[in-house]
Amino acid sequence: MSPDISFPGTSGERGLNANERCHEMTRNTFDQHKPMLQSQSTEDLTNLKRLLFRRHTLLERAFFCSALLLLLASFPGHLVAQAQAVDEPRRGTNEVFTGYSFFSNSFNGHSTGASHQPLNGWEVSLDFPVSGRFNFVMDGSGYYGTSLGSPQHPIFVLCGVQFNRHFRKETAFLQGLGGLGHINSDFWGGLAHPTTNSFVGSGGGGLDTPISSRLAFRVKADFIYASFTIPDNQIHNQPNYFARISTGLVWRF
Repeated sequence: MSPDISFPGTSGERGLNANERCHEMTRNTFDQHKPMLQSQSTEDLTNLKRLLFRRHTLLERAFFCSALLLLLASFPGHLVAQAQAVDEPRRGTNEVFTGYSFFSNSFNGHSTGASHQPLNGWEVSLDFPVSGRFNFVMDGSGYYGTSLGSPQHPIFVLCGVQFNRHFRKETAFLQGLGGLGHINSDFWGGLAHPTTNSFVGSGGGGLDTPISSRLAFRVKADFIYASFTIPDNQIHNQPNYFARISTGLVWRF
């Protein structure tokens, strides 16, 4: 009596998974060589079946492991590329900055009335690239406070050049600005009539740290020259040099 070399299932089934396809290949191999195999003993055929199934299983596992390793190898790179797309700053684009600004002193302090009252305010700026690492900057700021009983409300409108240097994700910059300043007419107090307009010069720099591809956190500091003169020969050492520190958000577009 010939040994049983049949396999469960039919070769016409569809939608087979990888393991079933391996079994199907083995089954077809046996069907093609059935006449020759029928002359073998039952024990030999059983061992041959196990060997073929083991071979297909090992090949299937090797293929699966190779595909898994390729997937794992590419997955971290995909995450890094995605993270860089989020965190890398958009360089060479227009920028809008807005934030809080600290002004080191008021304008009516002098040797007679010795007052050093800092002011608080805001700063906004717009810059856009013009050549290489250079940007053209338009800057506006305003401050509020009181010194020696007199209100202090200076406003500055400046423009100039900004030089940028990129360090990995951060961007450092230097600025040189010039423009006009205006202050309220009663900032001095008393009966004096000081000038309320002045040339203003500024020099400094700062650092931008990206939050996303379009948003960054900025810290900057600069020195400012402004001269709102007092027509009084008794007034000396009126402050003309000030420090300014600003911090806020930069939006790139």
